[in-house]
Amino acid sequence: MCDAGQPFPNKAIGWCNVKDVVEAHINAYEIASASGRYLLAERVAHYSELASILYDMYPSLKVSNK
Repeated sequence: MCDAGQPFPNKAIGWCNVKDVVEAHINAYEIASASGRYLLAERVAHYSELASILYDMYPSLKVSNK
């Protein structure tokens, strides 16, 4: 990876597929007992993992390695 200047944060983010979000909305609407709030997360990835994925997919993209 190249050094794109700014370091990425030392954080992790939850990710989910948009199709899962759509399905959750449909279920919340159709299931009478559904109430309250729901949290969706397919996986959790650290910023360094995301930077690595981006670099692998787009080698010409300037992605930080810090």
